[in-house]
Amino acid sequence: MDGISEAVGAARIITLGGKDYKVGELRVGEWADFTEWAKKNITDTHKAGLQMAVEVYGKESVPLEVATAAMAAPTRDEIDAESGTLAGVVHLLWLSMSKYNPEATKEDVSCLFGLEDIESVMAVISPDNDSKNVVPPAETL
Repeated sequence: MDGISEAVGAARIITLGGKDYKVGELRVGEWADFTEWAKKNITDTHKAGLQMAVEVYGKESVPLEVATAAMAAPTRDEIDAESGTLAGVVHLLWLSMSKYNPEATKEDVSCLFGLEDIESVMAVISPDNDSKNVVPPAETL
């Protein structure tokens, strides 16, 4: 491992479905990736809401507040809230696993855990995670 890789942070271990996986600390690049992913999801949701309003009210009769809200840029609160959705958790776990499991797709990661595992997944990917989960940097599983 080179100096840059070692500086990125130690791996953490998460057990999903009885198997241990290494996950890396989310760095600025991964958080930027997540933010862009969340913005796209939120924007798509806003557009879908506007489309529904057009279908309900008609194109010329959509209330101004509905149209304004649908066209607004995603807020920081909306972006933060995405990290608590199932899709957001999968995306964050995929980003943190990709350092040690580069061949894993988001679909692969989504199949690794169930609702009963959400707390342990959140504990590992959270920026406030407990240092007892830290293990020395390691190669891929």
